[in-house]
Amino acid sequence: MCRKRAADASLGLDGLRRRPFVLRPPLRLHSIATRAGLGTGVTSTILKRSGCSAWSASKRLDSAWHLRSRLSDSISTRTTTTQNTRFSTQTSSTSQIMSDPELAHHPGEGNGAAHGSSSQEARASMLRTTFRDMVRQAFQGAIERAFPELLGQQAICAPTGNPKIADYQCNNAMVISGRLPQPPKQPQAAAENGQEKPKLSKAEQKKLKAAEQAARNELQNKVAQQIIDQLPAHLPGVAGRPATAGGAFINMRVDTAWMGQVVQSMLVDGIETWAPRLPHKRCVVDFSSPNVAKEMHVGHLRSTILGDTLAKTLEYCGVEVVRINHVGDWGTQFGMLIQYIAESRPGGINDTGIEQEDISQLQALYQDSKKRFDADPEFKERAKAAVGRLQGGDPESQQAWQRICQASRIAFQAIYERLGVQLEERGESFYNPQLAPLVSELIQQGVIEESNGAQVVWVEGEENPLIVQKADGAFLYGTTDLAAIRHRLQAPCLASE
Repeated sequence: MCRKRAADASLGLDGLRRRPFVLRPPLRLHSIATRAGLGTGVTSTILKRSGCSAWSASKRLDSAWHLRSRLSDSISTRTTTTQNTRFSTQTSSTSQIMSDPELAHHPGEGNGAAHGSSSQEARASMLRTTFRDMVRQAFQGAIERAFPELLGQQAICAPTGNPKIADYQCNNAMVISGRLPQPPKQPQAAAENGQEKPKLSKAEQKKLKAAEQAARNELQNKVAQQIIDQLPAHLPGVAGRPATAGGAFINMRVDTAWMGQVVQSMLVDGIETWAPRLPHKRCVVDFSSPNVAKEMHVGHLRSTILGDTLAKTLEYCGVEVVRINHVGDWGTQFGMLIQYIAESRPGGINDTGIEQEDISQLQALYQDSKKRFDADPEFKERAKAAVGRLQGGDPESQQAWQRICQASRIAFQAIYERLGVQLEERGESFYNPQLAPLVSELIQQGVIEESNGAQVVWVEGEENPLIVQKADGAFLYGTTDLAAIRHRLQAPCLASE
């Protein structure tokens, strides 16, 4: 009961019920599109124009597939060799969405022999390309083809501040037009007979400026159109053809039907991360493991935080994690504690107030019972008899034990809630019925040897053996650990995987 348990990842299968991973709190579909940087104009029309029934049926992301436990600010799609399109989250300071231009709009099409390895390399290079980067690259190529003399001109593409105008905008035409030969200025009246040029009236000056601005706008519009003409015939995820607005700006709208397919696929297929893929589909992380009727100490807190961190890391890598709290809730000390309660409490063994006790009061009871156990031989014998009644299934003893466990459980849960840690309790008592069959099985397999009446397992390289059953028939912690490992590896509901 006093052992410290390190955060131990026992990789394998566990017999606990399977649970899909669900984001808590659940995020709405509208939030996904907003995180993708599409703006409120697009997100408000997605449900209307996508035609995806999954959206109207699911306002929340309690999806059939599991989503990663932490959704990053950026939503992006990821292609794999076995599936057409998969999706991923990528930590970023901006909200963006990406797509493979070949697979996003042509699912099911083969590469063809003509593409060869170069096509595969091209798709691989797109894996970490966001939607905005993909559009920026397309405009970069168009600018270089339209104006090869302007070296180093970088494409400027960004979400618009007003979704009513457009979703994305390219603003290079204004910069490029400033580097090109400018249209001639409007002629002014020449000076006569050596006199100064006549001053223009305010109306004439205004008219002159308007004419010059119109000439600049015409040049900017011409530059913008030249860029558009050099764009690919089709940009994945872009609705229609980009168009000019205000002369200098090239506006684009995201194809909401395409966006609908993206979000629907997220709901159906889930969201993958850029984390490394591990070979394990499922694993058990055994951590925290406090002792019933005792306060958690710093060792338990350390194990809790390390174990939760490890579990989150594995989940981020796509592993289904079962978080086990191997609580110390069984052993001879419970007979000692129950007997002390029976003799010292007004209600005796049936005192229901135990369940309302503070964990510190329970620990004080435990310490008092231990002192009496060590000092009073007669009480020690009565405590051993209480252990036999508890392990034999005596109803009153079982109820008293359950009340002690529940009082401890309430105290532990308060700490877990403060830390934001979720655990499934599988205490030592859970494995108690499995201990005798386990020892019998090991004896049949020839793993166990008898030593001074005890059943032991000799481990190569260890000086002392592992005792799995004492000469008096009692089991030890090592026996419980063996039963826990076997249960996690051979649980019937998971044995077929």
